[in-house]
Amino acid sequence: MTPAPLKLLTRVTCPHCWTGFAPEDILWISTHADLRGDPRLGLDHHQRFLPTRFTPEGDALDAKGFPCVNLACPYCHLGVPRAMLEMEPFFVSILGAPSCGKSYYLAALIWELRRILPGSFGLSFGDADPVSNLILSEYEKALFLNGNADQPVPLGQLIRKTELQGDLYDTVAFGNQTVSYPRPFLFWLRPNECHPNMTSPSALSRVLVLYDNAGEHCLPGRAYAEQQPLQQLLKEHRRLALMRAPIRDRLLHLRKLQGLDAVNNVWAEEARAYEQVRLRQLDAEIDNALTGMKPAAVARVWAELQETPWTGGPPQQQIQRLRLAFLRQIAGELRAAIHGPTPEKAINARAKWQQLHPEAILPASDPLWGSVRHDLEVLAKYEDRKLKELEFQTDLAHLEEAMRVGANTERHRELWNAVTNHRRAIPRKVEERYYSLVTERNEKRNSRDRIVVAVVFAVGMIAMLIFLGWLLFRK
Repeated sequence: MTPAPLKLLTRVTCPHCWTGFAPEDILWISTHADLRGDPRLGLDHHQRFLPTRFTPEGDALDAKGFPCVNLACPYCHLGVPRAMLEMEPFFVSILGAPSCGKSYYLAALIWELRRILPGSFGLSFGDADPVSNLILSEYEKALFLNGNADQPVPLGQLIRKTELQGDLYDTVAFGNQTVSYPRPFLFWLRPNECHPNMTSPSALSRVLVLYDNAGEHCLPGRAYAEQQPLQQLLKEHRRLALMRAPIRDRLLHLRKLQGLDAVNNVWAEEARAYEQVRLRQLDAEIDNALTGMKPAAVARVWAELQETPWTGGPPQQQIQRLRLAFLRQIAGELRAAIHGPTPEKAINARAKWQQLHPEAILPASDPLWGSVRHDLEVLAKYEDRKLKELEFQTDLAHLEEAMRVGANTERHRELWNAVTNHRRAIPRKVEERYYSLVTERNEKRNSRDRIVVAVVFAVGMIAMLIFLGWLLFRK
């Protein structure tokens, strides 16, 4: 049976460089290990080529005769999914100021599109390029399928900030000039069987091309900053000083200057001075957060203390203060769980208590130790009771299974002794079943014994009669 011919677009648009080209001009990506070294992408990438040989299935053969399946743009040589040759693209770029939540919005948007479009709008929605979408899939997993959903996590650790360089960009060389292209996220949309126009899917199908841009790209003067980064940073440094900007912002900017102008010791000295001021501010913020019982503020200060590249290393005084506060909070959680309706939650509180290494933080004379030790002993007894209960239920289940399959008497007796050793109330049905089996076996044994006695008696009588007959015969 001849397969239906593909309906290709007359003009294909590259999702990376946005160059338009005819579908017959698209390049294929070689697969043989020896065919590495692309003039646009570098030595680590497989060569791109315009094929002249194909397999019966329609896949191109590279110079070593290996079949190829992936396609590439003839201009930038970056990968192009096959869906781009069959469906019109729809480009969407997410823009916004730095740290305004663009990546979070994009992850939530795709999660909701996957959930809503098929049932409410009659549109199938899927990944056109799972490899390119891998980072976005990790964002969705971190937000909606997090295994530690009950534990607070700083936003900077949940989804990492979109940088100006890195995994979300591809660098292409055009002679002596290199261009960095944002890596797109690609999804296909097509009508499903619930759509009113399902009979003409090709006219309505689209490839959704999304871009997650770093917020710094949206700041004024970005183009100049890319050409003259140090001069731009110096202007920003003066502007922050004139505005009397927060110390945290000025310190962040000083670190950028220090990294770009490492030979100038002024920036390092100024950064150390600002760090001392910022640490005094953090002391006041810690006092305010702990006094007002503000968990969000505590988490924000903790994240700054842990994530900031401090000149002299992490400030242990402030970190110890917060750890002590966390210990007292966890001790409260432990006490509430122990005496609450769900003592199982105390196990999680104990794990958090141990992770903070309280021996190095809490003085031995602190009365909190007595309370926590008591609660931990209660938890240990609770776990011991649960363990014994589990062992009892396990032995009881083994006994019931043995009685069901008809195990031998020794096995029954062994399992019954294991159950009774727990000194717990045995379910009445199990007990009756066991004694019923014991009685039944005793009756069978007694019946067998009576038969043996009768046989022995009969054999003895016959032997005696034979003997008496023999004596009478001799007389």
